[in-house]
Amino acid sequence: MLKDHDRIATLLAADGWKHAPEEGDDGYTAYERGTVRLELAFLACSENGQVYTPLQVGRAAWPDEAFEAAVAELLGLRARVITLPALKADKSETRDEADSAILARFS
Repeated sequence: MLKDHDRIATLLAADGWKHAPEEGDDGYTAYERGTVRLELAFLACSENGQVYTPLQVGRAAWPDEAFEAAVAELLGLRARVITLPALKADKSETRDEADSAILARFS
């Protein structure tokens, strides 16, 4: 969530991550450590339960099924993650060709 960004930035900086925003970032930002790039999309939830990314002007909606059932585990922590179809749809809408090409390798 956007309100958590300052806390996230502090934790990432303490672990050696450098803030690496791109020009025109709106609703997301990125961090880098070595050759790894971490992109964070800020999320919020409307009164009716719709997940969206708050933008400087307006909001960008996520598909209803984006966060339904996909769960990942890392170092014993479990969290809901965006489904692969929703991520592919998002990247194709934003015309993120590099990410779309990588995601196309997964079924």
